[in-house]
Amino acid sequence: MSNPKQSADACQPLFLLARTVPASAALESVIAARGMRLFHCALVHAQPEPISDALSALLDDARSADWHIFVSPHAVRTTLLIWPEIVRGPARLAAVGVGTAAALAVPHVLVPAVGEGAQALLERADLQQLDGLVIAIYAAPDGLGLLEYTLTQRGARVLVVPVYRRVPCELTQMQIERCCVAEIAYVGSVAFLEALLAARAGQPLRVLTPSERVASAARVLGCIAIACEGSSDQAITAQIQLL
Repeated sequence: MSNPKQSADACQPLFLLARTVPASAALESVIAARGMRLFHCALVHAQPEPISDALSALLDDARSADWHIFVSPHAVRTTLLIWPEIVRGPARLAAVGVGTAAALAVPHVLVPAVGEGAQALLERADLQQLDGLVIAIYAAPDGLGLLEYTLTQRGARVLVVPVYRRVPCELTQMQIERCCVAEIAYVGSVAFLEALLAARAGQPLRVLTPSERVASAARVLGCIAIACEGSSDQAITAQIQLL
């Protein structure tokens, strides 16, 4: 005999949270209040970039940087494994959000005044006039267009240091099935978006994204995409409440 509650739950739209970190209780509550089921699936995981001659040369060049900018906790952890002295140097540190700053575990890290993400960080007064400065960005190889372009336009010499890479996870059959039936998803980056569409055999869907750059990539792939004001649970919650 079927369970009436399970049958009713199965009729609710499925919201797929495609990022590394699970939902907070507040985000879970908002998704449920909108009549949706929540499924969290990481889809991709971070791997340290192998130390090559090219990466070693970039790290050597970065030692003279005026600013070090970190785009994720993964970037912090991987960089500290390679170069723990970075947090004790004279250069200034910046992070795209409080979670990334917390991973550095040192005071005086520049973070966005409001919200989070590359765009919010770029609004800080400290990063406006950069003529002659060297800025090193620690990240995965993808997803740096806005930071690199804007800082270069403001006069900085920008070094992109790819300290980790995003690798698709091997999904279970249940995870693939959930990806396929999801009606709406939050995708944490282009890598998550591509992994989700691969699991869905290219079938587009409605997605929320942490930035307009990721939203633009989703639209090119046929998705209906809405950019949130950053990647925090508060930013996702605010957008879900408008659906």
